[in-house]
Amino acid sequence: MTQDKNNDIVIERIFDAPRDLVWQAWTDPEHIAKWWGPGSMITRVEAFDFRVGGAWRWVMTAVDGGQFPQSGVFSETTPPERIVTSALFEYGPDMSETVTMTYAFEDLGDKTKLTMTHTPAMAYDEQMITGVTGGWNANWDSFDNYIPTLMG
Repeated sequence: MTQDKNNDIVIERIFDAPRDLVWQAWTDPEHIAKWWGPGSMITRVEAFDFRVGGAWRWVMTAVDGGQFPQSGVFSETTPPERIVTSALFEYGPDMSETVTMTYAFEDLGDKTKLTMTHTPAMAYDEQMITGVTGGWNANWDSFDNYIPTLMG
């Protein structure tokens, strides 16, 4: 994957669950703590004020104890269609910038198409694009594994 002319990285995934359920799992901190993070990471939600101007912060913890904090402020919350937030991934020298994350939830009946647009302040090199894309896809794999637990 490469960035488009606006430096955006766009990732799409279709989840086997209705949009209202996907939206709930993305906007309820109790759910977020159960699926957010790639692989075996555990996430602690420290703040989640889901409204325009509200802040969020959570910390992913790896099995080796490494901490990966991230935070932001919501600039749009349009249930159940769209979330726009700033995001600061507070780990690694290459992740010290605030990006804009846009999530669009498209209703496909019993499925949901989620389109995420990651808009960095600067162009990424191919290694960063690969890392960002791989991290998000691993995160969404965790979400995909969590969704069936909500469907009974």
